[in-house]
This record gives sequence, C-alpha cells and structure tokens, in this order.
Amino acid sequence: MTGVQTCALPISVAVSRMFAAVATPSDPQVSFINATDKTVAGQYSLNVVQAAKQATYLGGVAAGVSTDPLVIDASNNTFSLTLNGTASSTLTLAQGSFSKTEIATMLQAAINNDPAIKAKGSAVSVTFDNDNNRFQMTTRDYGSSKSINIDSVGSNMASTLGLSTGSGAAGSSAGADVLGSLTDSQGRNFVFNGEGQKVTIKSLLTGSPYGLEFSVAGEATGSRGTLNFQRGYASELNLKINNLLDTKNGLLGTSLDSISKNQTKVADQLKKLDERYQLLVERYTKQFSAANAAVSQMSSLSASLANTFKTSSNE
Repeated sequence: MTGVQTCALPISVAVSRMFAAVATPSDPQVSFINATDKTVAGQYSLNVVQAAKQATYLGGVAAGVSTDPLVIDASNNTFSLTLNGTASSTLTLAQGSFSKTEIATMLQAAINNDPAIKAKGSAVSVTFDNDNNRFQMTTRDYGSSKSINIDSVGSNMASTLGLSTGSGAAGSSAGADVLGSLTDSQGRNFVFNGEGQKVTIKSLLTGSPYGLEFSVAGEATGSRGTLNFQRGYASELNLKINNLLDTKNGLLGTSLDSISKNQTKVADQLKKLDERYQLLVERYTKQFSAANAAVSQMSSLSASLANTFKTSSNE
C-alpha cells in the first residue's frame, strides 16, 4: 500500500514514552526497570566488565552413568546439599530403574521441594549433559550469593551417578554479579556493581543517572550499546512540581514551609499568652478573695464596735 507509513513502535509504547520516564536500551538483552527523580536524563554507553552468572555444580563422570536406564537403590538414593547458603534436609530419591532424564527430574524435584530451600525462594535446574556424560545443577538465580555444595551422598552415589560431596568437578563455579559502567556524552564514567543481573546506579558524581535501575542478561562483555533515558511530559511535570514543593530548595515549598513555621510560632506565642492570662486570672482572683475577706472582717468589726458603743451609752 502506498502513502501509508508504519510506526516503528506500537502505539501503546509510543504513548507511554510520551508521559513516563523510561530508558530505551539498544541491546535487546538489557531491560529498563525504574528511575528516580534524581536520575539525570541523557544517553549513556553501557560497558560490561563481568556478566552475571548462575552457580553451577558439575557432576563427575562415573562408570554407572554410561548405562541407561540407571538403577536407584538404597546405596545411591539419599543426599543433602547447601543451596545459596541454605542447608537442606536429607533428600531421598525413589528406588527403581530410571532414564538419566528421569533421574535429573527426580533430583531437581527433591531439591526444589525441600522445605528450607523452598522457604528461601531458591531453586535449581538439573539436567543430564549427554556430551560430557554427567549430571549438571544450575541455580535459577544469578549473583555472587548463589552457590551449590553437596554435603552428603549415599555410599554408591559418586560411583553410579557421579555426584560427590563438595562444590563439583572442574568447571563448576559460584554465581557472579554483573560489573561495568555507564558513560555519558561528556565522557564521565559511572561504575556499577550489580546484584545478579540487576543494576542500580548509586554514583553521586555530577551528572550521574542516580537511581537508574536496569538488568543485563546474556554473557557478552565489553560494549553493550546505549541506554537512552528520557522523561515524558507527565514525568517531567511531576519532577518540576516536586522541585517547586521541595521544602529545602523549592520556591513554593520553602515559602509554604516558612508560612507553616510562622503559623507554628504564632500558635506558640498565643499558647504562652493564654498561659500568662490564666496566671493573671488566678493571681487577681486570689487577691480579690483576700481583699473581700478583709472587708468582711472589717465590716464584722465595725458592727461589733457599733453594738458595744450602743450598749455602753444605754447604761
């Protein structure tokens, strides 16, 4: 069709970007999460020094794993492990003959359904690596706090399934956090140390996109494109209103704060005046009562003297 142009973005996305604060990454594996009022708008180049990793436990190549199906009995059906710092109870597999894929599923279910591990929200995936003829465990989540360590195994588990105590065979590894930096148009670098794949910019340097949150997936390091952070109309308006209402630096906020403080000061002064008034009322009341009592005494004395003189004159 001629004369018709297609929009590069869905209408809903384009409209949301007109109003909301959003960072647009050029790398499809980078995702914007959030920003704050302090995040400086601009285009930033993203460089990744270390990609985030999951923890991995690689089993050993045992004589038993060359056959299929494998026999699970009382000698190789129990084990325990520590996942991401949380120790499991003794885990038990059903006995019988199973394929390697079935055993991988059984191992995964036993670990992920352990009450202590489940309570922490941790989980692993277990697969059988046919190329290297071994079982492999991988944490669901990324980050330096992720690890897998087998604490105990049945007497024949190492020889039949290749699973032994420790952190795994050569090639096994703990998780890692994403490390890197953002660079603005003026060449200023803002280094970050992520948590798993998630990044929160915490640099307080001038021009920093402070509070910008995004995630970096994938294993690639080096240049990962750009992040273009912009504020939509509504976000910009909200920021300007917040700046105006700021009680420390905002034009309107400082005025309102000053008025509020003056109102508080006047209220305190009125309270003190009221307290002084009450004290004066109490003092004058006491003085009036004392004077009234004195007048009463004098009246009584006058009446008594008058009565005495009258009696004397009659005699």
